[in-house]
Amino acid sequence: MNKTFLILVLLAGFSQLMLPGSARAQATTAHTLILYDSPQNDPYSKLGLMYAIMLRNLLG
Repeated sequence: MNKTFLILVLLAGFSQLMLPGSARAQATTAHTLILYDSPQNDPYSKLGLMYAIMLRNLLG
């Protein structure tokens, strides 16, 4: 009986930890500075710019 009660209490406690808390929207947006490096005369020189644009699109 005591083991069953202990297991039920532990399961109830773990289920409370797993439940998500209340979500709140941010009042202001976060500002992010994205820096990239583009070496001269490199076949991959535009990748930094493209990755920065894609990251900016993901962050919103």
